[in-house]
Amino acid sequence: MKQDICGIKDKLEAATRRIDASEQTSERNRQPTLGFCERRRLHRSSNSRLKRLREPSRLELRDAVLSGVPFLSSPPEVVKRMLKLASVGSGDVVYDLGCGDGRILIAAVEVFKAKEAIGYEIRNDAYKRALEEVAKANLQERIRILNNDFFEADLSRPSVISLYTDSLTNEKLKRKLEKETAPGTRIVSHDFPVPGWQPLAEDTLPDHSHTIYLYVVPAAFSKKEGT
Repeated sequence: MKQDICGIKDKLEAATRRIDASEQTSERNRQPTLGFCERRRLHRSSNSRLKRLREPSRLELRDAVLSGVPFLSSPPEVVKRMLKLASVGSGDVVYDLGCGDGRILIAAVEVFKAKEAIGYEIRNDAYKRALEEVAKANLQERIRILNNDFFEADLSRPSVISLYTDSLTNEKLKRKLEKETAPGTRIVSHDFPVPGWQPLAEDTLPDHSHTIYLYVVPAAFSKKEGT
C-alpha cells in the first residue's frame, strides 16, 4: 500500500511538472504571437498615417520631404549674440538659411543696420509668418523671404550667413558653402558646428544652454587642406 501511495505521488509530481512545462511553452508561444499582432497594429497605424501624408498638396509634401530640419527658432538673446559675433553692420548682406519667422533678418536690418537681408524658408506656414513679421516691421524694401529650398540658393552674394541646422544638414551644406561663398564671408551657426571646419570664435551663453560658432571663408576650411 505504501508503495502504491508513493507511486501515485510520483505520478502526480510528474504530471505537475508536465503541466508547468506546458504552461511555460504556451507562454513562450504566446509572446511572439502578441508581438506579431502588435506589429500588425502598428503597421496598420503607420500605413494610415502614410496615406494621410499623401493627401496634402504637393507643396506641403515638399515641405516635409525636402526640409528634414526641425523648425526651431533661436531665442532673442541668441539672435543678438549671433549677429554681434558676426560683426553685422551697414555694409552687409545677410542670408538666413531656414529663416523661420524671420527674426534674424529683422534684427539684422532693424538693430544692426544691415543693408539687405534675405531668408530661405521651405515651410509654408513659417514662410507666411515671416512675411507677416517683416510687414509689421515695415521692412519689405530691405528684407526678402523666399519660399524655397536653401540648397538652391545662390550663396555668392551674402557677406554673412546664419544657420540653425543640425550637424547632418551642416555636413551636406558645407560643400555648397565651400564652393559658392566669397572670401571673407562670415558664417554663424547656432548650437551645431560645421563638421570638419575650424571656428574663428565661439560664444557660449553663461548658463551653457546655447553655443554660437563663427566661421570665416576660406580660413574655416583651408587649414585642413594645408595640414
